[in-house]
Amino acid sequence: MGLVYNPRRLDIQASNKNGWEKRRNHCIFKGMEDDEKNKDAGQARRLRLLREVKGYKTASHFAREMGIEYKRWNNFENGYPLSKEAAFILVKRIPGLTLDWLFFGRLDGLSFQLARELDEGYSNNEQRAS
Repeated sequence: MGLVYNPRRLDIQASNKNGWEKRRNHCIFKGMEDDEKNKDAGQARRLRLLREVKGYKTASHFAREMGIEYKRWNNFENGYPLSKEAAFILVKRIPGLTLDWLFFGRLDGLSFQLARELDEGYSNNEQRAS
């Protein structure tokens, strides 16, 4: 089925077979949501996915382009909490990105194009892992 845009609800919906779950008016990639035990693990997976979807193979190149110190970015991708400062830089430099997605995995505010890119990247990562 893929992504479905519903203008009345102003959110993005997708089927479970594409790796999405419906939760209280927002969608979350399976495995990318934050759990109580390790809240930053889902965030680290989202940050790595974002970098890969944007076409950066290395974390150092992405960090340089975003204006974030490589060591800091590497820490974020390895599970350290994302700082507000770094999150604001990402939202400013990547069109369609939201703080809700970065911190909580919520897709409802993302641009349709970015949500589609993330869905494709997530599906590709799942296929590689299988």
